[in-house]
Amino acid sequence: MCSSDLTYQGPSCVESAKTTQMEAVKSLNDQIINPLEARGNVVDLFVVETSGCGHQMMDGLIDQYNTGGRIKGFDFETPMNGQAYSTRYVINMFNQHKAVPLVNYSLVLMTRHDVLWRTPITEWKGSVDFRRVNFLNRCEFDSPYGEGCVNDILHMMPGSLFANFSNAVNM
Repeated sequence: MCSSDLTYQGPSCVESAKTTQMEAVKSLNDQIINPLEARGNVVDLFVVETSGCGHQMMDGLIDQYNTGGRIKGFDFETPMNGQAYSTRYVINMFNQHKAVPLVNYSLVLMTRHDVLWRTPITEWKGSVDFRRVNFLNRCEFDSPYGEGCVNDILHMMPGSLFANFSNAVNM
């Protein structure tokens, strides 16, 4: 997968972004979730929004995400201050509410609500390796978060590697 396979839609917690937000959710369903389910995978979703959008923005997104009862956990009422806290929060939610043991998840994918997916996951090319931990790219060279920082648009790995990923995040 390469960065041309997706687009960051910009700030999402404003009324003017509602249309692009719904397009992003539709693209996640069309390009990621539906192709996985078409191949016989069960998709469990854990939806977290921590910037304080509340019901105004999230109710419509939840309806789109929950087709077939996919949502196993959600929270959009706990505000967080920054990506690191939000990432740790969603990891903890997944660990607490996962539907099956971690090793039974063939793929764990963490992404944002504001990404427009352009290419089906079944057609990703490039350096993506579904047997390893994948992330889109590292943060900017001069990032205040240090050289270990990675972009939060996408993290993907087999369930068997999730515990190691969880232990390494926010260290």
